[in-house]
Amino acid sequence: MFHAYFDEFPDIEILLAEIEVESTVSVRYSLHQSDEIDNSTFKRVEKQFKVLDLFGFYQMEAVAELTDQIDLYDQTYDSCGDTGLRSILGALARGAERKGVNHWKAALYRALSRNQEFCGGGYRKLLAAPMT
Repeated sequence: MFHAYFDEFPDIEILLAEIEVESTVSVRYSLHQSDEIDNSTFKRVEKQFKVLDLFGFYQMEAVAELTDQIDLYDQTYDSCGDTGLRSILGALARGAERKGVNHWKAALYRALSRNQEFCGGGYRKLLAAPMT
């Protein structure tokens, strides 16, 4: 486990969010080991995520964040289209990255900004059905 005062969490993008737009919008978090991080450090990260159930916690936070921002997505899409929505989501990702490249919001907004279906109006499915 990482200690908040004595250890430094890797500053390499290892936390990923996957967005799926079907009957609703789903968010799933996962870890990705890059060549820039050694095996022992990555194993510590995996253990911390498992012990603290961070994937579940981040998913719940992402659901709340997405539903809180639906009006922003709708207004941006109506006035600027998918390009505008992609741009605002990218800006939100960069803002969240100030808290760390592996902050759950940074991973969420990076994934949303890259998801063509979400940016093309699929975000409206947030209103249609319960999210997972």
